Amino acid sequence: MLRIAICEDMPSEAVHIEQMLAGYQARVPQLQIAHSVFGSAEVLLQAVNAGQRFDLYLLDIVMPGMDGIELVRALRGEGCRSAVIYLTASPEYAVQAFSVRATNYMVKPVSSRAFYEALDEVVAMLGHKVESHAVVPAVDGALRVPVSQIVCVEVTGHVLHYTLCDGRRIRSKVLRVSFGKAIADLHAAGFLRPHQSYAVNPAHIADFAAREFHMDNGMCVPISRLRFPEVKAAYMRYLARRGAAEEGISYAAE
Repeated sequence: MLRIAICEDMPSEAVHIEQMLAGYQARVPQLQIAHSVFGSAEVLLQAVNAGQRFDLYLLDIVMPGMDGIELVRALRGEGCRSAVIYLTASPEYAVQAFSVRATNYMVKPVSSRAFYEALDEVVAMLGHKVESHAVVPAVDGALRVPVSQIVCVEVTGHVLHYTLCDGRRIRSKVLRVSFGKAIADLHAAGFLRPHQSYAVNPAHIADFAAREFHMDNGMCVPISRLRFPEVKAAYMRYLARRGAAEEGISYAAE
């Protein structure tokens, strides 16, 4: 169970956060999530002092009365080590946010993709085992495949070819949408697109060079010259997040 506190003084913003949280829950249905919404830092602090406990705090910063920085400072003073993600319209508080050991600092408007990535980092940091699945539109019917088992996806014409780490290749039916739209869920899950015809799972990259990724199953996936700077930067961010998670360090994504 992942217990989340949302503290936001603007009701419309609180509803938006709840909607994104519902979207994340749909992506990881095997992870139980419970959340509570608080309209002020004072009310949330009272709830904590009364015995409520949360694994993650999703907080605004600028609020009437006690602000989000003061709230976390009070929580830390009581020994709270829970994860904190700030969702704020005010970029100037970043230094103060990380001084109270915030896990992430996100400036509104926050996209669903960025929000999901931030939650994935928290889930990994807290040790919750979550396995996301992708729905593959296979020729014989839709299949739910663990994302972690997908090495790469290649498109030829309007057909996708999914290569799995056990050696299987799944061929999709003929699609009438763009490759980018067809793999939108995988992209949101962190897949890299080094070439217009490929998407790769960074967890299965063994090495890379200027022109190709070497996958851990022996495949070589080309990297286009124009995409190389962007793909390299994204892969470096992935390695930084993975290294931080392995060492138990909170990593704040850009």
